[in-house]
Amino acid sequence: MTKTPTRKTDAWGTLIAIRFGALQRWYPHTDGPRKEPKAAQHPGHASELSKSRRGDHHQEMTMRIPHRLAMLALVLLLAVGTGYSTERVMQKEISVSRALAGHVLVRGTDEPANGVTVELCSLDWKTVFKSTKTDEKGHFSLEPPARGKLFYIRVLAPGMDIYELRVRIDKHATQELTIHLSVAT
Repeated sequence: MTKTPTRKTDAWGTLIAIRFGALQRWYPHTDGPRKEPKAAQHPGHASELSKSRRGDHHQEMTMRIPHRLAMLALVLLLAVGTGYSTERVMQKEISVSRALAGHVLVRGTDEPANGVTVELCSLDWKTVFKSTKTDEKGHFSLEPPARGKLFYIRVLAPGMDIYELRVRIDKHATQELTIHLSVAT
């Protein structure tokens, strides 16, 4: 008959000692070097700590809690403070264009805005009928529906303000749309 070994490993390879009918796990990275407890002692039991050591432990814990709360507050402040605020910009006047096509540029630099989403929306801006993205030159083109004289266009991109405008198509108009997006602040 063989004896059951006193040390085993769990599914992850962590050493487990079976002593006194209870499992005792040992994690080498956090617990430090392995120390075998003596049968009469239970190390770390609060009743066996000296009063001075208990006071040091209490002082250490009271210093850790405010420190951890301060670190948590700092992380939350940095996470919230680094975001940008996107605004919705609505053009008051109705634009006139020969098609639902044009260019999207970045305000201030007049650089073409590549990969910007251009949406054809409903009257209340809640339903998107068609959507496209601008090319590397900032150009987009949407096919207008069969009926309708006034179209609602929304232009959006990450890090930029959302731009909404109303467009009326006139076959005799001389130009396509030029939309300037502002960087969100």
